[in-house]
Amino acid sequence: GIAAISKQADAVVLNVLQGLAAAVTLAEMGRVSYAPLAEVFRAIAPREQRHTDLGITGLTDIAATDAGRAEAAASLAYWRPRVADSFGTANSTRYETLRRFGLRHRPNEALLADWTAAVQATLAPLGLADHVDPGHRGQHHGAGPAPGLHPDRHRRALPRARLGGAGGRGGDRGRPGAGRGPG
Repeated sequence: GIAAISKQADAVVLNVLQGLAAAVTLAEMGRVSYAPLAEVFRAIAPREQRHTDLGITGLTDIAATDAGRAEAAASLAYWRPRVADSFGTANSTRYETLRRFGLRHRPNEALLADWTAAVQATLAPLGLADHVDPGHRGQHHGAGPAPGLHPDRHRRALPRARLGGAGGRGGDRGRPGAGRGPG
């Protein structure tokens, strides 16, 4: 059976996994061709790393007991494939377009591999590395895509809020041209 997931263990595991993903993504974005933007991403990275380090400290505390390791393992089984999905699809045509513009340098598969290695290296000292199945990417528990995601995983399936009248955008109420789409 799957151990019950405590709110704390669940939050800490998600923090660590997402923090490690952010580090990989920020490293990639720190190489964009537009230097001012690249500098912003490089400035953000140490702050994000601090959040991840705090999460790792919390996960270390949780994993110090058998019960805590079981809770962390259950959270890893849930969150790991979902965070892995954030790296996008393999052989992405969007990546090729972004690469041509100098906005990306490494494909989704390479970023996912870096994240997977970072997860393994982080979890191994805690006795949790065997709870990470690299082949489990994108296979959510339950039927269908993760809640709130469109099946193609590229667009969110969340409805747009229609505030300020038909077609209006909330903050645009009363302004000339409010409610008209771009262009």
